[in-house]
Amino acid sequence: MSSQRAVGRRLPSGIAELTKECTEFAAALGAKLIIGGTVGQRTRNLLEGACVNLERSFLAGRAFPGHPRDFTAQLASWLAGNGNQARPAPGCSAGDLVAADKGAMRPLPAVPR
Repeated sequence: MSSQRAVGRRLPSGIAELTKECTEFAAALGAKLIIGGTVGQRTRNLLEGACVNLERSFLAGRAFPGHPRDFTAQLASWLAGNGNQARPAPGCSAGDLVAADKGAMRPLPAVPR
Protein backbone atom coordinates (compact mmCIF):
# COMPACT_ATOMS: atom_id res chain seq x y z
CA MET A 1 0.00 0.00 0.00
CA SER A 2 1.15 3.55 -0.51
CA SER A 3 1.18 4.53 3.19
CA GLN A 4 3.34 1.75 4.63
CA ARG A 5 5.59 4.22 6.47
CA ALA A 6 2.54 5.45 8.40
CA VAL A 7 2.08 1.94 9.79
CA GLY A 8 5.61 0.96 10.69
CA ARG A 9 8.94 -0.28 9.49
CA ARG A 10 11.25 -3.24 9.74
CA LEU A 11 14.44 -2.53 11.66
CA PRO A 12 17.83 -3.76 10.32
CA SER A 13 17.68 -6.49 12.97
CA GLY A 14 14.51 -7.79 11.28
CA ILE A 15 12.17 -6.77 14.09
CA ALA A 16 9.01 -4.92 13.04
CA GLU A 17 8.28 -1.61 14.74
CA LEU A 18 4.85 0.06 14.53
CA THR A 19 4.51 3.83 14.67
CA LYS A 20 3.04 5.41 17.81
CA GLU A 21 -0.07 6.53 15.88
CA CYS A 22 -0.63 3.07 14.44
CA THR A 23 -0.22 1.44 17.86
CA GLU A 24 -2.74 3.84 19.40
CA PHE A 25 -5.22 3.25 16.55
CA ALA A 26 -4.93 -0.52 16.93
CA ALA A 27 -5.45 -0.20 20.68
CA ALA A 28 -8.59 1.90 20.13
CA LEU A 29 -9.98 -0.83 17.87
CA GLY A 30 -8.83 -3.64 20.15
CA ALA A 31 -6.83 -5.09 17.26
CA LYS A 32 -3.37 -6.59 16.92
CA LEU A 33 -1.35 -5.45 13.92
CA ILE A 34 1.46 -7.49 12.46
CA ILE A 35 3.89 -6.29 9.83
CA GLY A 36 4.36 -9.14 7.39
CA GLY A 37 7.38 -9.93 5.32
CA THR A 38 7.85 -8.87 1.74
CA VAL A 39 5.29 -10.23 -0.68
CA GLY A 40 5.19 -10.80 -4.39
CA GLN A 41 3.41 -8.55 -6.84
CA ARG A 42 0.47 -10.97 -7.22
CA THR A 43 -0.16 -10.96 -3.47
CA ARG A 44 0.10 -7.19 -3.36
CA ASN A 45 -2.40 -6.90 -6.24
CA LEU A 46 -4.87 -9.22 -4.49
CA LEU A 47 -4.63 -7.20 -1.30
CA GLU A 48 -5.03 -3.89 -3.12
CA GLY A 49 -8.07 -5.31 -4.96
CA ALA A 50 -9.65 -6.38 -1.68
CA CYS A 51 -9.08 -2.94 -0.20
CA VAL A 52 -10.58 -1.20 -3.23
CA ASN A 53 -13.58 -3.55 -3.12
CA LEU A 54 -14.14 -2.83 0.57
CA GLU A 55 -13.83 0.89 -0.03
CA ARG A 56 -16.29 0.92 -2.94
CA SER A 57 -18.86 -1.59 -1.73
CA PHE A 58 -18.85 -1.15 2.04
CA LEU A 59 -17.41 2.24 3.01
CA ALA A 60 -19.12 4.33 0.33
CA GLY A 61 -21.77 6.56 1.89
CA ARG A 62 -21.44 5.19 5.43
CA ALA A 63 -20.79 7.12 8.63
CA PHE A 64 -19.37 5.78 11.87
CA PRO A 65 -20.31 8.34 14.52
CA GLY A 66 -18.77 8.22 17.90
CA HIS A 67 -17.03 4.92 18.39
CA PRO A 68 -15.14 2.12 16.60
CA ARG A 69 -17.97 -0.22 17.63
CA ASP A 70 -20.14 1.54 15.02
CA PHE A 71 -17.70 0.46 12.32
CA THR A 72 -17.41 -3.07 13.72
CA ALA A 73 -21.19 -3.54 13.93
CA GLN A 74 -21.80 -2.26 10.41
CA LEU A 75 -18.95 -4.34 8.97
CA ALA A 76 -20.21 -7.50 10.69
CA SER A 77 -23.70 -6.92 9.31
CA TRP A 78 -22.35 -6.27 5.81
CA LEU A 79 -20.11 -9.36 5.88
CA ALA A 80 -23.05 -11.54 6.92
CA GLY A 81 -24.88 -10.43 3.78
CA ASN A 82 -23.26 -9.50 0.52
CA GLY A 83 -19.71 -9.22 1.80
CA ASN A 84 -19.01 -12.93 1.32
CA GLN A 85 -19.95 -13.19 -2.33
CA ALA A 86 -17.52 -15.19 -4.40
CA ARG A 87 -15.57 -13.19 -6.93
CA PRO A 88 -13.86 -14.33 -10.11
CA ALA A 89 -10.18 -15.10 -9.97
CA PRO A 90 -7.90 -12.20 -10.93
CA GLY A 91 -7.32 -11.96 -14.65
CA CYS A 92 -10.54 -13.81 -15.56
CA SER A 93 -13.70 -12.35 -16.95
CA ALA A 94 -17.09 -13.77 -16.06
CA GLY A 95 -17.45 -14.91 -19.67
CA ASP A 96 -14.23 -16.91 -19.43
CA LEU A 97 -15.47 -18.65 -16.31
CA VAL A 98 -18.85 -19.51 -17.88
CA ALA A 99 -17.12 -21.00 -20.94
CA ALA A 100 -14.82 -23.06 -18.70
CA ASP A 101 -17.77 -24.30 -16.62
CA LYS A 102 -19.75 -25.29 -19.72
CA GLY A 103 -16.73 -27.15 -21.08
CA ALA A 104 -16.44 -29.14 -17.83
CA MET A 105 -20.11 -30.15 -17.72
CA ARG A 106 -21.14 -33.70 -18.54
CA PRO A 107 -24.02 -34.19 -20.94
CA LEU A 108 -27.44 -34.57 -19.37
CA PRO A 109 -28.96 -38.05 -19.45
CA ALA A 110 -31.68 -38.77 -21.96
CA VAL A 111 -35.19 -37.95 -20.77
CA PRO A 112 -37.60 -40.91 -21.09
CA ARG A 113 -40.68 -40.13 -23.16
